Amino acid sequence: MTDLLSYPLRSPFAGARRPRPTVAWRVCAMALLVFAVTAPVGAEQAGSQSTPMTDADRRTVFEQAIADFEAAAAMKNHASPQARELYESARAGFHALVDSGVQNGRLYYNLANAYLRLGRIGHAIVNYRRALQLLPGDPQTLRNLDAARKLCEVRFQKPASSAMIETLFFWHYGTSRAARLHFALAAYAVFWVLALAARFLPRRIPSVTWLTVVVAVLCLAAGASVAWESTRGQSAVGVLIADDVVVRKGNGAYYEPRFEQALPQGVEFEIVESRPDVEGQTWYLVRLPDGKEGWLRADQAEKV
Repeated sequence: MTDLLSYPLRSPFAGARRPRPTVAWRVCAMALLVFAVTAPVGAEQAGSQSTPMTDADRRTVFEQAIADFEAAAAMKNHASPQARELYESARAGFHALVDSGVQNGRLYYNLANAYLRLGRIGHAIVNYRRALQLLPGDPQTLRNLDAARKLCEVRFQKPASSAMIETLFFWHYGTSRAARLHFALAAYAVFWVLALAARFLPRRIPSVTWLTVVVAVLCLAAGASVAWESTRGQSAVGVLIADDVVVRKGNGAYYEPRFEQALPQGVEFEIVESRPDVEGQTWYLVRLPDGKEGWLRADQAEKV
């Protein structure tokens, strides 16, 4: 698929001089656009032939969503009904692009921004993290993710052992597996360059020898980190998207609460297991940042 969302997040039409339509008209226009580009999916499922969403359709929806977001951001009161309508229109446009099959870090970043302005912190965190999977280490996404996390109403104290391990191996936990793999390959190449250089030098130079050893150690450390994570596998991660979530001792509403207080949206966790209850509804056994475990309904959370 054409990476049509790879250009800067600003709308290319932001500086054009043209009459600004009313908020109601803009929201209606976006609703019609989203319906027009998503209706073929439903028609296709019904068995009729239809035209899929084209790149031109996607670009139109994207530019309208950007324009709606910027119009809302320009308002003095971001919580006003008019601003929220525009933010919701922008969110619907970005979400329509995701549903059409576009996988792009900047798109998820925009979608997360719209969710954040609407106060839906859980959805914002999910989409910032999805953006970082496609844009590893992007500074703006990291800043916005940190801002969204600070809006979460609960804080967890990690176990001392886990905190110490993450501090010692910050390079492992703070970087993506792809980045560590690229570093290991680069270090491997540099190691052989240094080894060949040392082999053909007229005399032994201690600094070159020490540098070769250091590069070899870094290469082995990065390679071992990638191999360990690949063998261990990555656990599924989720985020609460509902408020007042009761974590229970078993996979069903008939089990007693695991904690005294319910959890708010935005709480992140590791999914340990998935299991249905007696009615067939899916529940997750989750591990919270402080290491405690409990069960919650799958529809109260979203996987990253």
